[in-house]
Amino acid sequence: CSDLNHGHIRQAIRDQHLLTIAGTMSYLNWRTPNGCATCRPALNYYLISTWPGEAKDDPQSRLINERAHANIQKDGTYSVVPRMWGGVTNPAELRRIADVADKYNVPMVKVTGGQRI
Repeated sequence: CSDLNHGHIRQAIRDQHLLTIAGTMSYLNWRTPNGCATCRPALNYYLISTWPGEAKDDPQSRLINERAHANIQKDGTYSVVPRMWGGVTNPAELRRIADVADKYNVPMVKVTGGQRI
């Protein structure tokens, strides 16, 4: 969909304060008007990680694990991925996580290096 590399795309998003997938594709002269299953999730991730409070998130452009915010494990349990940008959270968000663990009788909660709980 584009010959541009990761760094060039991210730099354009920062420099031009691009906030949407469509705006980014237009600014960077994307070859395909709607992108594909590879470039759309990448662009969506770049936008929301660069401008978390401003970018327009496109839920349909997320990878399935990210859309569901959960991954099934080999033992049948799930790991969830709460929105903690850069691993930063606050007491209220941690309480919400604890409330969910209580609600579903989760006996143990682990925080992994990949921001999974």
